[in-house]
Amino acid sequence: MEPQDIPSTSIVLANLIQMTMDPMVSQEIRLDAYRKIEDFKDNSPLCAQCGLFLVQSSNYSHIVRHTGIQLMEHCIKYRWYLMSQEEKVFIKESCVSLLHSNNSDMVHLLRSHRHTLDALSRIFVEMIKREWPQHWPNMFAEFSAICEIGSVQTELILYVFLRLSEDVVSLQTLESTTRRRDLCQQLNNSMKEIMCFFRSTLEAHVKQIGLGPTSCEHEAIVSITLTTLSEYLEWIPPSNIFDNTDLMVHLFNLIRNDKFQTQVSECLEKVAQRRGKQEEKMNLYLLMCRPELWSNIQTTVIQYHSKGMATKSVIDFHKPLSGLIRSYTQLLTSLFASPTPEMPNSPLSSLPSHFSSLVEILLVLLQTKSLFVLGQCVHGFQFAVQTSGPV
Repeated sequence: MEPQDIPSTSIVLANLIQMTMDPMVSQEIRLDAYRKIEDFKDNSPLCAQCGLFLVQSSNYSHIVRHTGIQLMEHCIKYRWYLMSQEEKVFIKESCVSLLHSNNSDMVHLLRSHRHTLDALSRIFVEMIKREWPQHWPNMFAEFSAICEIGSVQTELILYVFLRLSEDVVSLQTLESTTRRRDLCQQLNNSMKEIMCFFRSTLEAHVKQIGLGPTSCEHEAIVSITLTTLSEYLEWIPPSNIFDNTDLMVHLFNLIRNDKFQTQVSECLEKVAQRRGKQEEKMNLYLLMCRPELWSNIQTTVIQYHSKGMATKSVIDFHKPLSGLIRSYTQLLTSLFASPTPEMPNSPLSSLPSHFSSLVEILLVLLQTKSLFVLGQCVHGFQFAVQTSGPV
């Protein structure tokens, strides 16, 4: 096929896609359309070009344009190492141009149909898994430039970091163990830059919430930032957590915001669950023993209880919160334990000043209707009693 065949081929492809979604079409015709689409994905040399054509065509439905994104992803996943360098550059530059164009039609597609935003981020993730950092050394600089364009672009880059962590660390979907190990190492080496990006994004967009008609866009960015941060807090080296005190303090203050308190609790629960040597536990305690954190939690929990609020959103907040308290009281118990050779002096000799707030929070949460929260609180009380016993 020649490049001039791209528009005509794309039109045929779009008709096939629409046929598969038409409820008036017979099953036989629909199955035939599916077969032709799959054959095109596997064998056509213009798969990526036609996919880009469909994505850029505003006259097609979001379903057709989403399929165009999937065609490009398919080419990267299964043909990348068979492509020429020119084809690789074309796909990469085309994906970046979709964001740099900042045209209202593309922004509207990504904002109104969230699945297309996630789908487009996966194209970047698949390229990263194959090109970074050896053939894409300036990736962070390019991502930074993309984020400066607008809120949708910032949200997409956050999705990229989220899906990258899931594929490389959590789900480990890479077939090559060596490549996965290289990516893990590179992520660890770049963690200072990544955490700085999370912190600056949170600070910038939290300030904009409630200040204008674009407030919901800033809320969406804060939400996906917290989701992505929670994913990274589960596995990054503890030193990257201890070195980002400003980020943690920001989370402590954000926990009073009813729109984000569940996600913030999940982040803090991941931090409190970290285990390591006694010295790392002490650093973790020093990070989380700030009175403002427990004062904010206590105020929020008592406020909900006084209003008799037991809605699903409140219980959803209580679940990670109870896990946070259980892990934190367990941490306190371990620090009150007998001295070890590496720390001959007892790490803690007296109860922290916020211990009464901790007990007050547990007493309120014990009145919950959730058995899960109740079970976590019982364990939390057990650890609290062990902690306060010898004092």
